[in-house]
Amino acid sequence: MSSEISTSSSELSLHDITSPILSSIKFSTTPSSHVTIDEKLSFEAIFTDAAASDGELADDAELILTLNNNVEVKLTKSTNVDQGLYLVGDYTVAETDPIQDTLDDDGYVFLSIDNIDLTSVLDISGNASSTNITSVDKALSHTIVDKQAPNLSVVYKSGSDELVFVFDEVLDQTSANNLISAIGNLQNVDSSSSSAQGTSNTTISFATSQSDQYSVSEEIRIDFSYADVAGNSSGDLGEFLIGSVI
Repeated sequence: MSSEISTSSSELSLHDITSPILSSIKFSTTPSSHVTIDEKLSFEAIFTDAAASDGELADDAELILTLNNNVEVKLTKSTNVDQGLYLVGDYTVAETDPIQDTLDDDGYVFLSIDNIDLTSVLDISGNASSTNITSVDKALSHTIVDKQAPNLSVVYKSGSDELVFVFDEVLDQTSANNLISAIGNLQNVDSSSSSAQGTSNTTISFATSQSDQYSVSEEIRIDFSYADVAGNSSGDLGEFLIGSVI
């Protein structure tokens, strides 16, 4: 019987007393700048293990991310043989979930990480992950979760004879162009100089040719629609209201 000592990773792990350290969390695939219902975001958490060049996390290692839109994402050990120190997981934006948008009263907020729960992350030797993660970047890339169609308010500026359409989100450019064309069909409205303005919302102004021709709460009948850059649509509309006159 041979007396040669095995050097398998399972035996080496018995002498490993070094905690794995979370190095980074990021999207494993770069998403679009705006994501909406049924779109998937894939995450990967990468650890380092100073005790072994071929260190490995336990098969049941699990990390929980809490995002700034109150969504929790579970990351589990990667099944790729060369990713023993990777935890991976997906988040699919769902229509039926609680509000997941990263929008607030001031406009868009980029998706980021609020909390990282490492309680269930151990390596194959049973060493718990280090909780010192102050250097881990929680910002992610510039991605916005948006499930809602933009809200519209219409203002009539009587002094300058303008109808101003104000949306609380950025419109898709094609949608904005179609809207300009539709509103331009109204009598006494000139859309020749109209264009979508704004980087966190959209404002479109239309010249009119009669002073004080609109009043508050007046219904203007016209077929139109609009959508934001994530593709969330208002659906087909048949009128808009004058929200205020200034």
